Amino acid sequence: ATAVAGWTSLVDFQVFYNDISGSLPAEFGELPDLTVISIANNYIYGDIPEGICQADSKLTKIDTSWNSLTGSIPKSIHTCLSLQRLYLDHNTMGSTISTQIGLLRELEVLRLNNNRFEGPIPSESLKNMASLVVLHLEGNRLVGTVPVELCGQLNSVQADCGGEDVQVVCACCTLCCRQQGCQLPNIVPRLPKLFIP
Repeated sequence: ATAVAGWTSLVDFQVFYNDISGSLPAEFGELPDLTVISIANNYIYGDIPEGICQADSKLTKIDTSWNSLTGSIPKSIHTCLSLQRLYLDHNTMGSTISTQIGLLRELEVLRLNNNRFEGPIPSESLKNMASLVVLHLEGNRLVGTVPVELCGQLNSVQADCGGEDVQVVCACCTLCCRQQGCQLPNIVPRLPKLFIP
């Protein structure tokens, strides 16, 4: 962590698909020009530190997917106003999804799938995310509704909307999941444009 604090000129930090272990240094939030943190497919554990986002953050992408992270989404995440892609999927993160997620107006990709998030989907907040085109929520313990107002802009939306005991109502999901697996819904919406997350 002490070494990270000295990387003041660092712009792009990508160490995905390595055998790195340890926790995520809070000092990343102090690097003034950092735009990308990509540590996917490693052995990173612990909470995502609150200090990872500062008011003047230039971060456009955070990818911590396929690790062993716990805890909740940092409350400071809404201060990363330039954030375009947030990949927190395939960890063991929990708690609820804060309504402040809707303050990320530039966010295009939000992948929270395959964690332990629970409680209501913040539908009213999600409506404000005009740039969002990818929303993956499946593999959690969420309840509620994916707002229909997003259906015209989302290219890929996945939720636990399958099975007999449906927990999530989703009118435009491209993939409906349940405990036994995922399947295409009966009606697949026309995708407005090609987007590769």
